[in-house]
Amino acid sequence: MPSPDLCQRHGLVKRCPGGFSVHAARNYKHRRDGPTDYAKCVRKYKIESAAHTPFFYDHQRACVRRRRGKKPVDFSVTPNVQRNVRTSISELHEVNQDPDDGMTVVPSQDIQNDTEYACPVTIGTPGETLTLDFDTGSADLWVWSSQARVSKADMKGRGIYNPSKSRTSKKLRGHTWEVRYGDGSSVSGVVYLDTIVIGDITVENQAVEVARELSDDFLQAGCDGLVGLGFPRLNQVQPNQQKTPMENMIEQGVIKDPIFTVKLDKRDSRGFYTFGFIDETVHCSKFYWQKINKENGWWEVPSAYIKIGDEIYDRGSDNTAIIDTGTTLVLLDDETVEKLYSKVEGATYDEEQADYCEGNVRIPSIEKDPVNLDPDDGMTVVRANDIQNDTEYACPVTIGTPGVTLTLDFDTGSSDFWVWSSEFRASRAQLEGHQIYNPRDITIKKQAVEVAQELSDEFLRGGSDGLLGLGFPKLNTVQPHRQKTPMQNMVEQGLVKDPIFTVKLDKHDSRGFYTFGYINENVHSSKLYWREVITDNGWWEVVSPYVRIGSKIYNRGRSNTAIIDTGTTLILMDDQTIERLYSQIPSARLDEALGGYIFPTKAHVPELAFCVGRWLFTVPSGDLAFSDAGNGMSYGAIQSRGQNKQDILGDVFLKHVYVVFDQGTNPRVGVAQRS
Repeated sequence: MPSPDLCQRHGLVKRCPGGFSVHAARNYKHRRDGPTDYAKCVRKYKIESAAHTPFFYDHQRACVRRRRGKKPVDFSVTPNVQRNVRTSISELHEVNQDPDDGMTVVPSQDIQNDTEYACPVTIGTPGETLTLDFDTGSADLWVWSSQARVSKADMKGRGIYNPSKSRTSKKLRGHTWEVRYGDGSSVSGVVYLDTIVIGDITVENQAVEVARELSDDFLQAGCDGLVGLGFPRLNQVQPNQQKTPMENMIEQGVIKDPIFTVKLDKRDSRGFYTFGFIDETVHCSKFYWQKINKENGWWEVPSAYIKIGDEIYDRGSDNTAIIDTGTTLVLLDDETVEKLYSKVEGATYDEEQADYCEGNVRIPSIEKDPVNLDPDDGMTVVRANDIQNDTEYACPVTIGTPGVTLTLDFDTGSSDFWVWSSEFRASRAQLEGHQIYNPRDITIKKQAVEVAQELSDEFLRGGSDGLLGLGFPKLNTVQPHRQKTPMQNMVEQGLVKDPIFTVKLDKHDSRGFYTFGYINENVHSSKLYWREVITDNGWWEVVSPYVRIGSKIYNRGRSNTAIIDTGTTLILMDDQTIERLYSQIPSARLDEALGGYIFPTKAHVPELAFCVGRWLFTVPSGDLAFSDAGNGMSYGAIQSRGQNKQDILGDVFLKHVYVVFDQGTNPRVGVAQRS
């Protein structure tokens, strides 16, 4: 964790060799205003009048104007428009953690309530930290300054750059700049060369455009200026254009590669910019690259198609789009806008508001596809592959030198690390498809690897090459002396920062993962709810006094506990609870021949919620159908725990939560509901 002082001055959180990242936090000064943001887009891109543009840029008058006289368009009476299906999207309340992992992050505030994002930049010597808007649609770095001709009241609460107090400032004589917008608003001034600090790197001789004249529009803005990340041809300094911050970073060798990235988050301050590298921990799908048309100086790309609902519309191969961090809204051609709002019940074109208005429209969530990366930073992510059709998850582990990569089941219900080996007495057919570890060929440092010589048929049919135990050490079965678990060795050898690991398992895919040494903040929907662990038996065991079946909550007693077990696929509970559950499902029955409860696949199943500590976590009713039992029946994902005293919360439960296992001095688990 970086020092508070460093975070306060530079927003520093992450750094890696060859680059750094800048944290994009919320700026709470901003007041969300759709029409105002729309007008800013119009003036910035000089948008001309069309059927669905309430504002337009008047080139003759060089200003933004509002169209008058047209009656509002009401799509609520449009014939043959199907009522929109609304799918809720969970509001994210992730755990905020800034690991000190060899990379840096600078906080960037959402200064207009999820509509404008800005980042701290320090200018001069001694440094003055200003909150600046990072804008890919321009190429100027301009700031509020002590030379601005505004009142003290307008200056209040702002970061102000005073070049006369900076030992490293140098006025660029004869150079001026002006950014003028179509509605008459503008900002202008003179130019200095000075040192700036973004994140934890220093850029020297950066052209800083000092604002002297600002129109009212800028007086109302929440930020203290702007950092342009567009191409150099957009720079407004006269008579000689100046280098952008990105150009100087590259030429001065302070970043490894000439790239920057942006991640903006909704309703929080955990977005960021990175410079010189790609943060592989945040994106969901793989990257899809596209060449840029930089003739106009913007980050402009072909944009031939759009999907609205289930329909994809071809907008032509010549249609392009500008990716602009300095603009809050999305602007499209009139035909597309009409297609979109014709599908939104109650949407109207409002001349007074100067844009479209609609009711509470909920957009379906987007599937996420995390990229796997194992950074050497005391924290690591291991992908969990679905090897048994959504019932078993395993991860790649490399053993020895040279390494042999095996696919192992990560199991919080055990503490042994065992693998298939060349010493296993099996036929070639049984070995086919499995990776084999040969201890005679390689040496393993310090980690006890339990080499399998005999395996029962159950393991022969399994999809993994062994097991990596993540339970407490007392479960280790090596005799005569128990051996340290992989987690113990990671901690003692300083390979992880904190004695924690986390698990995220996904349904029907291989996008789940385990993390070691840190908490991944990007996956859970609720906050983490912590509960102390009962370690007497070596399991990750917690108090679990309640269960919800349908709308009713049943009290099972304070002594009831549950084991959170990644090595188990099902959920096992006491007989009374099992009976309560299946009695509510028509035609459900205990099939002795099949070995468990089954029920009609098409039957109505109540929603379920399971307890960790004092909190209930939901599992969708559809997940109760674990597998096909034949004749239109499904095998239940929840079965009896028999005489065992503990419930078992296996993968059926884990696929809907994010769990943090803290193996520190006072062991605990943190559980968050996922959307």
